[in-house]
Amino acid sequence: LNFCRQLAKPLKDEMRREYEGKKMEYERLMAAYEAKRKQKDKGDRGEPPVEPVFRTPFVPGNSSSSAVYRAIDANGGWGLMFETEADTVSAMISSDYGNYSDLMRKAFHHETISMNRVSEKLHIDVDSPRLSVMLTCTPGQLQPLFPNWENGLGSRFFFYQFPEEEPRFNNVFARNTRPFDEEYLKMGESLLKLYHALEERKGRPVQFVMSSNQQESFLASFQEMLKDQYEMLGPEYKAFVYRLALGGFRYAMVLSTLRRLATMTDLGGIFQPEESAMVCDDRDFATAMTIVETLANHTARVYTRLAKETENPFADKGIKLTPEEIKIYRRLPDGEFKASDYIAIAKEQNISRTSAYRLINLFCNVYGIITPTRRGHYRKAAAGNNDASKSGETEAQTSGTEPQRGGTENESN
Repeated sequence: LNFCRQLAKPLKDEMRREYEGKKMEYERLMAAYEAKRKQKDKGDRGEPPVEPVFRTPFVPGNSSSSAVYRAIDANGGWGLMFETEADTVSAMISSDYGNYSDLMRKAFHHETISMNRVSEKLHIDVDSPRLSVMLTCTPGQLQPLFPNWENGLGSRFFFYQFPEEEPRFNNVFARNTRPFDEEYLKMGESLLKLYHALEERKGRPVQFVMSSNQQESFLASFQEMLKDQYEMLGPEYKAFVYRLALGGFRYAMVLSTLRRLATMTDLGGIFQPEESAMVCDDRDFATAMTIVETLANHTARVYTRLAKETENPFADKGIKLTPEEIKIYRRLPDGEFKASDYIAIAKEQNISRTSAYRLINLFCNVYGIITPTRRGHYRKAAAGNNDASKSGETEAQTSGTEPQRGGTENESN
């Protein structure tokens, strides 16, 4: 998958050359501007030259939210985010300065994104942002990236889960006729032609349309998918089906455009000057629908797995736990446990000692899902057991934070 970055390398190199040329010209003009300032008779120096903005196809996942906005704006509203470790993105969107989750959600539907920073004299307004995000991860990296499905970020991603393979060591000395990076770089050079062809059509866009038969098949397929998935996974999964349908349309559009790239270049151009619409090829439509059906199955498995991991065991009691609270609660041993056990588990979850005390007090005195049994000892309330929950709540009211802290310290000693 990492070779896929080579597809955009020719464009990246072209952008860098363009920037370096503009940077040299800017420095020349700036030197002339400053030279006038040093002259005794300054006269009218005019406006200073404007420094060029650095452009690149790739938007690093390890970026602050303002940096992501800047990168997309510099490209005229588009960018590619490609990370082989999803933790790079999840670490940023969980921080205050790097949370660009809302940007990804808006960009999926090309909704306007805007940012205003008075201190930086920064104002960005992109009317139709286009952002492609490609991430790879292990199953365990999903939960930090999508703590829950409620904010809609998860349904804007399509998932493919690679199957477990039989363990074997590949022949690392085998020779290929051409290295993979060269193959992908060659494809990237072809895609650069497509990029320029589309750039030239900015003022005269080509509309992508499906035939009447394709439209009927499209609607029938997704209506059936919606019905089946609704019955199996519930109403929360509807958003995934709706966005898979949008993805299916986009896949068909991309495939049809790539077919043009492969067949029309020899005829004088990818798009004809008078052309205003492009009809989807039946072969590309069938391929796009096959891709979506596969992704729908994989996405349903990921959804089920993650929904189970973040399921709130006390939702029926009206107790709303955060994903982090659910995670540490599930890690606590069943039955009675010591405060030192709890502190050790909290430490494994990178929870500070102070936050751990606050959380155990919350579990006891607010949620009533943990019962202090004696000094420095607790018992979990069984999910679905109203009596246990009520009992825990009653007993917890008599126990403040400080006695529990003392018990914890005694246990540790």
